[in-house]
Amino acid sequence: MNKMPYIERPDTGRGFTGKCAYLWALFLMEEADMSDDHMGYAKWRTLVDRLSSRPGHPQPTVHYNADLEDAIKEYLT
Repeated sequence: MNKMPYIERPDTGRGFTGKCAYLWALFLMEEADMSDDHMGYAKWRTLVDRLSSRPGHPQPTVHYNADLEDAIKEYLT
């Protein structure tokens, strides 16, 4: 298992910072891959792709995703 990423929330208090959301989605994608959860892998891979920074598409500064919130709660409890 990989090291869990940190939690960082924006000043608004809703969602996560873009980098935090990206790292958590990457973590969850790798966890799903290691456990052969193909649906989970696809779901988190889509989010990783959406949150990735690439030319002409900067990383979002704030991101809210209910599935991500729920998945993080599972790991923290």
